[in-house]
Amino acid sequence: EPEELLRAPSLPPSLPALARSCAIACAKAQGRLGGRTGPAAAMAGTAAEREAFFSSLPPDEFAPLEVSLRQVLIDWLNSRPAPFSFPLLEWIDRRLGGEIATARDEAGQGEIRLQSAVAPAPPPPPVVVPGPEAFFASLPEDSFTAEEDALRSSIFDFLASWRSPDLACLADLSDDPGVVERCRLLMPQEARAMYKVRIAEWVSHRIGGELEIREDPKSGKDIIHLTPAAKKQVVERFQAMQTAANAAAAAAIAPPPAAGSR
Repeated sequence: EPEELLRAPSLPPSLPALARSCAIACAKAQGRLGGRTGPAAAMAGTAAEREAFFSSLPPDEFAPLEVSLRQVLIDWLNSRPAPFSFPLLEWIDRRLGGEIATARDEAGQGEIRLQSAVAPAPPPPPVVVPGPEAFFASLPEDSFTAEEDALRSSIFDFLASWRSPDLACLADLSDDPGVVERCRLLMPQEARAMYKVRIAEWVSHRIGGELEIREDPKSGKDIIHLTPAAKKQVVERFQAMQTAANAAAAAAIAPPPAAGSR
């Protein structure tokens, strides 16, 4: 059996060494004649390569390497009681795998090559993880998307409704429910996970001419600063909010119409 053969200690010691020498010599000859290197060399040779190999051999006699290889194979076969099948390719794989590579052609015939002629497979290309720039590149250059318009409007609404004497900071803006909802619509959870875009980056890239976020050296907070144009818009929104609030309050306290009057 092949397993028993590959473990058998009773074979003549000279046979494995001679078989190894002949197999390596044949692999070198085949590699020179095949002329292939790189990942494709791990595959079986072409029909033209096989013909070139056999054409290189003497037509009427054995080459010296063939004489040695023939004798080794016959000695191996005679070393076991007949009938005996020698698993040659498996023996090479299991005993010479670090030196010789085996392959099969399209017809299933076995071939051997030196491992040194088989270049390792190239490493897989690195996984490119899209960053914020990829997200911003997907947006129009000279206009806002509808989702961006809504986010910008919610930011200005937040600033117009800010009542603290201190300037609003990025953390305050990020906690505003209206801003959070508009961010979700512009950048769903999958997009945020993929592009890792923060609202500060969107402000800087898309409305940086209106708002600036600068770190306060004393508190370390990211403070929102308005440009003159943005201040005007915030004031206008504040006034519109006040007008709407006053109208709502007046409507709430207006006396009901007199009974029976129409």
